[in-house]
Amino acid sequence: MSVATIAPPPLELLAMRAPRYTSYPTALQFDERIGPDDAVRALRQSNDDWLPAPLSLYLHVPFCHSNCFYCGCHRKVTRNVERMAAYANDLARELGQRAALLDADRQTVQVHFGGGTPNHLPSADLCRVMETLHHHYAPDEQADISLEIDPRLVEGEEPALWASLGFNRISIGVQDVDDRVQRLINRVQPAEQVARCVEQCRHTGFESINFDLIYGLPAQSMQSIDATLDFVEQQRPERVAAFGYAHLPDRLRAQRAINRVWLPDATARLALRNRIEQRLLAAGYVSIGLDHYALPSDSLARAHREQSLHRNFQGYTTHAGCDVIGFGVSSISRIGDTFAQHSKSIDDYHTAIDQGLWPVVRGYRQCDDDRLREQIIMALMCDRPVDLLALGRQYGMDPNARFEPALEAIQSMAPRTQPLVVCESGVLRATPEGRPFLRLIAAQFDAFASAQRGHTNVAV
Repeated sequence: MSVATIAPPPLELLAMRAPRYTSYPTALQFDERIGPDDAVRALRQSNDDWLPAPLSLYLHVPFCHSNCFYCGCHRKVTRNVERMAAYANDLARELGQRAALLDADRQTVQVHFGGGTPNHLPSADLCRVMETLHHHYAPDEQADISLEIDPRLVEGEEPALWASLGFNRISIGVQDVDDRVQRLINRVQPAEQVARCVEQCRHTGFESINFDLIYGLPAQSMQSIDATLDFVEQQRPERVAAFGYAHLPDRLRAQRAINRVWLPDATARLALRNRIEQRLLAAGYVSIGLDHYALPSDSLARAHREQSLHRNFQGYTTHAGCDVIGFGVSSISRIGDTFAQHSKSIDDYHTAIDQGLWPVVRGYRQCDDDRLREQIIMALMCDRPVDLLALGRQYGMDPNARFEPALEAIQSMAPRTQPLVVCESGVLRATPEGRPFLRLIAAQFDAFASAQRGHTNVAV
């Protein structure tokens, strides 16, 4: 796949905002009408399905060693090992509590530790959590078990320990290798340090290594991106994610340390994104959906070729149709048509676990219209064609009448000579010119788009 030769888009297009669509509806639509009882009911109903969905487990570790100014994740800077040990104990207890609600034959195919910084958790605590997880959930031998890490915190033989606990995938936050960019975002990590970590993980036998890059950071330039991509080509991770920096200082206190004037403007930001794609495709990677890239032999690339790619709260995944169960503060479960999010307060989370309660404080239950829109939005985000006529038959509606305003809005965004989508014989697909704007395209099918626009970042 080659990079399209794209005429400069209108500036107003670059300024448009849209969610990342790791779910539909997004978490912005969750409210307190969904609580612990609803989550329990959804899980029991899932048990009773003729063929219960496999399980994808997400465990959130909110602790970080230091404050990265760009980060929008729910996290807390601490070096208090007692506090981290107490939290790990709560995670282990929650794993047991949730397992008690599941039938014994439920299959676990995916486990992901995110944060925060999961490898900031002391090794003894990580071991305790993983031993509990294996005891109650017994992940398949072929399960993807991944750990997000900060390479600055890797000590001694920790990668070998992680492998012994069952982890087979590692995700490393690289962002940008330029020293000035790193200082401005308070994330100084020499490329040599990351390379040592990669070498250890390779030697230990990890199946897959992912690099997270970010474009749109302060003082970032084409030169710093090229240096970063030189490093990526040298290390050759199986997967690369290239996220656009979301500057939301009104909501994220740490970002107030970043002066808006240091950031690339909209045109430069798009150029950085396009350079990343151009270099990675030239290096043999395959573009996956909106912002991921993978080597052709990777399972994510295979899923993209087979049009079985899926998207959930952790991003792109090969595991479609799973019930996602979240553990830890702020985590989100998706069970059937029910979304359930935990409290963001560590103290409230501890109290709920002490009382044997599922610490759900908000959520959402999908209706038929949500499910229809979700199919369209997730197919677009996964760069799959959308058969609108088939959806019309499935949901008993006229797709032309139902979605004519959305299609007209998309067509109005770009010149007719370089449309963002094409619709032929009732099948809608994004064009190469439209790929950078998948979030904007998807947003035209979002019933809540206008209400949440002020809470999202620019779409490219």
